[in-house]
Amino acid sequence: MDVCVIMPSIDKEASVKSMADLQKKAGMDADFMVVVDEKRHGFIRTVNDLVKSHDYKYYVYLAQDAFGGKNWLKIAYDTLEMENKSLFAFHDSKWFGKMAAFG
Repeated sequence: MDVCVIMPSIDKEASVKSMADLQKKAGMDADFMVVVDEKRHGFIRTVNDLVKSHDYKYYVYLAQDAFGGKNWLKIAYDTLEMENKSLFAFHDSKWFGKMAAFG
């Protein structure tokens, strides 16, 4: 796998449900991980701790209330590969593509 999708969580049940929906709509295979922040270290530290112990080409991090459209992950992956880039910011067009609602 080239891609790891990480969802830090303090509500495991809600996160597992959300991640299952995101996985169905991804349009490609990836490793999907819900990481429960039992010690309440926070979103960024939880993601960084996981990234330190894994080796993927791309990491996606998102909140448990993220909503993915059809083929959301495949579109991002294909764009990164085609344009030889390493950062893709998802957005909901709220700011006309200038700012991501989720990173």
